Amino acid sequence: MTNRTHMVAAVTCSLLYFRLFGIDYTACNEIAALTVAAVVSEIPDIDSPYSKCGRTFMFVLWPLYLMQHATKRIAPKIYTWIKHKGIMHWVSFWTAVLIPLKLVFTSTEVKWIIDGVIIGIGTHLLCDYLAEGIYPYAPFYNKKKKFIICIRTGGIIENIFTYILLICCYLLIRGG
Repeated sequence: MTNRTHMVAAVTCSLLYFRLFGIDYTACNEIAALTVAAVVSEIPDIDSPYSKCGRTFMFVLWPLYLMQHATKRIAPKIYTWIKHKGIMHWVSFWTAVLIPLKLVFTSTEVKWIIDGVIIGIGTHLLCDYLAEGIYPYAPFYNKKKKFIICIRTGGIIENIFTYILLICCYLLIRGG
């Protein structure tokens, strides 16, 4: 999915999370949590030189892209870990990273940041599951799982999905 869809999904899911669980951050922290969720929702695509995030940080990540290209034929096992939709799209990887963060940072001053990060990453993985599919159980089970109906990146269905999310976002803001 496109970065726009990932960001809109992250903001909508954050608003839904705040409303459903009655989380009452200050207005400033709620806006910051929404911003964190939107920005962080792009992090899993950092391993692709064609994504917005990958193009933005190309100057730092060019060794990764060079290694992806080099290992594709030479070391296919390593390539499956570092390719796009590799380790950055594994639920097990993000679980191993985010659960310790959630347990360590329990104070209310930073709780909104961790919540925004979890929602941003989670919505990205969910959206990519709806699009081309992900490897949710990797490295334990390397089989791609995808939704029954595949949403083509940049297609009409994705645009309709994004507009529906925008309407939901508006209703959550207006009703909240």
